[in-house]
Amino acid sequence: MDAERFAQFFGDCPIFRIPGRTFPVDTQFSKTTVMDYVDASVKQAIQVHLGSPTDGKSFFVIDIWYHN
Repeated sequence: MDAERFAQFFGDCPIFRIPGRTFPVDTQFSKTTVMDYVDASVKQAIQVHLGSPTDGKSFFVIDIWYHN
């Protein structure tokens, strides 16, 4: 993201730079279109959780507005 351009758009609002680490992200897409994405997301999160090692670092995020 171009932080300076973003700040200019919002009237030269302040920019906070917070250092941190980035971690690899695995992206998984549904093979079919689902009508109830909340229910499907919960079911998928449970499947991922049950099939993953318990490292304490995993979490599930859904972005229904993501367009590739």
